[in-house]
Amino acid sequence: MLLLLVPCARAGQAVARDLMGGFGMEVDPALRYPPTRAALLAALARERGRELRLWDESVEGPASARDEQGRPWDAVIAQIAWVEAERELTRALEVASGAPLVLWGGIARTRALELARAAPRALLLVDEEEVALCAWLDAGGERLPSSAPPPAGCARLDARGELESGAELAPWKELSTLPLPARDLLRNERYGIPDVAGAVATTALTRGCPIDCAFCAYVALEGKPLRPRALDHVLRELEQIVELGIPRVVFRDPLFGAQRERTLALCRALAERRWPLRWQCETAPKVLDEERVAWMARAGCEHISFGIETATRRLQKAFCGDKLPDPELARRALRWCRAHGIATRGFFQLGFPRETREEMRATAELARSLDLGSAQFCAATPYPGTALAAALAASDPLLARDARHAPRGNGLLAAEEIDAEIRRAYRRFYGRADRLARELLHPSRLLRRLARWRALGAR
Repeated sequence: MLLLLVPCARAGQAVARDLMGGFGMEVDPALRYPPTRAALLAALARERGRELRLWDESVEGPASARDEQGRPWDAVIAQIAWVEAERELTRALEVASGAPLVLWGGIARTRALELARAAPRALLLVDEEEVALCAWLDAGGERLPSSAPPPAGCARLDARGELESGAELAPWKELSTLPLPARDLLRNERYGIPDVAGAVATTALTRGCPIDCAFCAYVALEGKPLRPRALDHVLRELEQIVELGIPRVVFRDPLFGAQRERTLALCRALAERRWPLRWQCETAPKVLDEERVAWMARAGCEHISFGIETATRRLQKAFCGDKLPDPELARRALRWCRAHGIATRGFFQLGFPRETREEMRATAELARSLDLGSAQFCAATPYPGTALAAALAASDPLLARDARHAPRGNGLLAAEEIDAEIRRAYRRFYGRADRLARELLHPSRLLRRLARWRALGAR
């Protein structure tokens, strides 16, 4: 039996595995997103006749080195997140306990040599995970001798300590030919959003992103051209989610609504079906128009997160794909959302290369001036393979836990100074009397936010 392992590095920790194209991101411990990409790999393995178990340690506890019948696993296929790579790799090695080990995730695709040297006997999926896993399974999978050359899309360490790679594989050409994720293998009831009733599922309409922000790992791993799924394929997946009794969906597309007619067709289909399904998404303000927002609300959209990033034009153009050429675009999109009853959140980043303290504070003031429901401020993060990583010349070691930003700062401010500006931005945003009054209506949420800000100050 195969084990698809989603390791948990620390008890109580929550890592959203599929964020940032598969690098993963540490999130509020009360927020639990399901490992949907792992469930998709499980579906592909089942199509090829494999018996398997999907084990998410964050909701099921530590995995065993043996299956329920006491047999060692035939192979362990482990998803490794960048934020906790060292600890998660240790867990994967413990669970494999000598069984063949396959590692995958954004870190396997962008830092393959370093990861292979940390796990010399492991096989890595270094091309898009679906095509690479199928190549491994079709080449024999768990029965493939360790001395055999790596299959296409895969790599391993050779006797000289160098990376040996199989033939390069193109990404999965038509996403609508993929099976639906094997959500029956997940403990769906254990995934959810804080202060929101009911379980949550995640999905995506596309892969890739045409805006091409310098910090975006989706582009680094999925490419710039959009690869859309067919409408009927998306609807079949949403019907699967409804039949499992899951009332909420998060669309993980980095630019929801980018294809106007496809978006309207989906929303009209959802409005017609009247499924008991509420959903949220993220996008850029310049992508939407009022008709799309209106149809999204009719189709069950309850929350939109907007990537606004920075108030500074030169940083918008250099690092953010110019997704906000004019702040009025954000004000207009937020007005439409309020008019149609959709809650909003803004994403902002501080610490771009050579960004000054004054520019960071201008971003904080822009956030404060917008009528957002909530805001998230974070340090600009140099994910491996991104243009931002090259611009910052990040030299943090592969297995470093702190994946927030380059350890020496951005060339003008030290990392600790950037953290201080993030704390200041949060105080400015949430410190107004009207905002505090609104937050006091949700005391548990406010306490969680205060805990995260204290943790930021301790770093």
